[in-house]
Amino acid sequence: MQITLANLANDLEGLMAGKITGDKLRAKYPAEAMGERGPIIWQALERFIGDGSRRAEDASYAHMQLSQMRTLIHLLGNDGTTEAFAEVTFQDNS
Repeated sequence: MQITLANLANDLEGLMAGKITGDKLRAKYPAEAMGERGPIIWQALERFIGDGSRRAEDASYAHMQLSQMRTLIHLLGNDGTTEAFAEVTFQDNS
């Protein structure tokens, strides 16, 4: 399974919008498919998934988490397990 940055970015946006569940994200992007950085990446993703209610209540917190996810996706892209994208853009609805 090849993980693409565009798909992960879209699914993280879907998670923030309530269109995708954390369980679906876990199933679609298993840590072992993310190379040696998979466990570290999933540590950050689990925190992101778990903080959904706080994001909904606090726009500045949601913006900070989007920034962290951009960094995470950059790290994932440098792992050599994904397609390379110059930039991943999230829609910031805050």
